[in-house]
Amino acid sequence: MGTVLLVNGLLVHDSGKTWFSISLAKHLVNDGFRVGMYKPVAGHNAWTQYHTVVRSKELKLLLGADVLAYLDLGLVKIEELPTTNPVDLLMTPLDVVTYLDSKMFHKYFTDSLNQFKQLVLARTTLCGQNSFNHFAIRENIKHSTKPLLNDLIELSTILKARDIAIDDIINTLRSQWIEENLNVCLKRICEDSDVVIIESFNDAFTPYPSLLEYVDQVIVVSQGRAILFDDMSRVRRLVRERLATLGDEGLKSANIVGDLNPSAIIDIPPSLNIMSVRGINWKPVINTLRR
Repeated sequence: MGTVLLVNGLLVHDSGKTWFSISLAKHLVNDGFRVGMYKPVAGHNAWTQYHTVVRSKELKLLLGADVLAYLDLGLVKIEELPTTNPVDLLMTPLDVVTYLDSKMFHKYFTDSLNQFKQLVLARTTLCGQNSFNHFAIRENIKHSTKPLLNDLIELSTILKARDIAIDDIINTLRSQWIEENLNVCLKRICEDSDVVIIESFNDAFTPYPSLLEYVDQVIVVSQGRAILFDDMSRVRRLVRERLATLGDEGLKSANIVGDLNPSAIIDIPPSLNIMSVRGINWKPVINTLRR
């Protein structure tokens, strides 16, 4: 088994973890490493990332922006996409007019902070069976902003999505089965890789707790800096403690990073696009790798 690197974002938005992950992957590929990309859980917005709706229609597979970037930059093949990203969730803005008509406008703001109110389509990959399923949450689709409604209905038809109640998809996403399945997907990617780069999501130290059992180094990305942690026994112990005291909040990067000692810090220079990142000293990462 090769080296497993977990990249997460420190900030709630725009930490730069995807740019960092792709830049690192391209550097390692150029150095002759076989690199596997892994995005266990992805979420994307049908309005702000409308291109993901269009591309998902074309590929007949629900995919988010990060995984599409892996594909477009040659880091994964089309047939690898379901395993590269086993759980994908599509959100959509709520229709503000509905709240105006119901005289409950104040609820629009609180509901807009609730991702499960906005979840309209989902995909889960069964790595042990080489198959995947799409699901449509109709009760949420009908409350989505009207200009997107036809796109969402068309996409659900193209994907042959099964109808599912929101409570059922929430229970599925929180089940032990999902976590076990995600680890099966990771093991499959590790079989053909010298290095696996796992991308978490913003302000989430790890997508799920048991993943840390397979990780050799955690890289926390913020704007302009990446902080490396390789004392994984300390990391695992601290995450367990935070989960016990704070519940799911304990998995937030902000609740973990301040109590860990960095092994190295990498400067990230500003760049115009994801392919123009230059001048990064990758040595602290390279030193941890096994071929």
